[in-house]
Amino acid sequence: MRQASWVATLSESDAENTFILLTIQECPDLQAKLITIINKDENREK
Repeated sequence: MRQASWVATLSESDAENTFILLTIQECPDLQAKLITIINKDENREK
């Protein structure tokens, strides 16, 4: 994953997308751009 340009989380579950995003952010030397999907409007402000 260190050579990835982009990482996308596209699950239907906002909780799962967030967990994956936070896990990826912990990877050392990661230069990739992170993209995630927010499915429920009430989760947009969090």
